[in-house]
Amino acid sequence: MTKKILIILTALLFAVTAALAEETLPEKAKRILQDWETLIPLNEDDLLDYINIDREEYTDFACLTVDKDLIETEDTAREVFVLRAADEDAAQSIAKKLEEYRQWRLHANRNYNPESYRQLEQAEVLREGLMVVLSVAAPDPDEAELLLQEE
Repeated sequence: MTKKILIILTALLFAVTAALAEETLPEKAKRILQDWETLIPLNEDDLLDYINIDREEYTDFACLTVDKDLIETEDTAREVFVLRAADEDAAQSIAKKLEEYRQWRLHANRNYNPESYRQLEQAEVLREGLMVVLSVAAPDPDEAELLLQEE
């Protein structure tokens, strides 16, 4: 009996330790993004206002846009969105909203900023399970795939 309790407590300790050690999406983004220092985070209100993604649709997120004061050119559409959806329906909804946002940005830049237009045209919304990513103008071509992976 004591041995069973010890095994159960050990398993519980491992589970709690693993849960506490799970990397948040902002931590993951900071680790992966090569240009982290030139990006500023968007908050929950920004996600709702600009893209219509409601807080109930995700459990964690890291969304960043370029800080134009920290870069040499304004000809960039650099943005990163990585969200862990609350469930499969939310993941599908988030992916759809991010694609609509990308299309809106494409339209807005078509005649205004050719370089940003090209960057947005090359970007795509990726989804795997509950993870949804849109990475625009990434310095690392593997950035979106790295952000998409669950550890």
